[in-house]
Amino acid sequence: MKVINLAEKQLITKNKELNEHPFFKEYFRLFNSNPCFIQDTNELMQPYSLRDVSKVISFLEPLAKDMLNRINNRLHLNIDLDLIVFFGDSRFDGHGILIDGMPYVFFGLNAVIPRLDLYNFKTIMTHEILHSIHYCLNPHFYRDNHNNVEEKYFKLLLSEGIATYISYVMLDEKIEDSYWFGFIDHEQVSEWVRNCENMKREIGYKLHNAVNEGILNTTLYHRLFGIEDFTRLTSYRLGYYYGAEIVRRLLEESNINDVLTVDYGVARKVIYDYFDH
Repeated sequence: MKVINLAEKQLITKNKELNEHPFFKEYFRLFNSNPCFIQDTNELMQPYSLRDVSKVISFLEPLAKDMLNRINNRLHLNIDLDLIVFFGDSRFDGHGILIDGMPYVFFGLNAVIPRLDLYNFKTIMTHEILHSIHYCLNPHFYRDNHNNVEEKYFKLLLSEGIATYISYVMLDEKIEDSYWFGFIDHEQVSEWVRNCENMKREIGYKLHNAVNEGILNTTLYHRLFGIEDFTRLTSYRLGYYYGAEIVRRLLEESNINDVLTVDYGVARKVIYDYFDH
């Protein structure tokens, strides 16, 4: 593993040469369509210095190497990937990405630096590396291969479930940290779990409608995978819980390696069954 430090050049150039690295081409193609990305990012990174970048890399790099080694050893894999650090508009803390078919894990420092003392970074690092490994082993689940409305929901649902639940299985950490990385407290996580269970029937109904109509319901999508209203945190990111429960079911009959490489046709049946019962 090596570190690809894009943040340093961003600070120096104020994002004037943003598209020179292939990471940004892939990132903007699949992950971020914000037309004001440069303006928003420049404003957010204004308080930070090259020293801040160096400090956070010295924290993230050994952690990433340790977690990658743990995953490889546990799953009998030999996957190498690089760590990309950059300044973004805070839409992503981090995720896995494929560039020319090769796996990377990225972290946006505008989201990470303010949360260094808040997040459980052992959990979030494992989560994001698992995304990268999952996409490497099973690229059909990568965002470039979400080919219709059903797949836009279901493939991301399983991907987040894998990263969420398998990180819990692999680490000696609390399940609530796998769900929320320490962003909310125990009581809030408990409230969130109750909300997920109480809303499951309604969410399943809306998923069926969206898939049958062939129209992506962006409100539903954000309810599952994002946060639109920070005053109602426990009513968002529901897909992380549903995905984790779906992966838990898969692991009752399969091992982790099998779940990482599961065929989408098999996964979609389990997803439909989960929401239908």
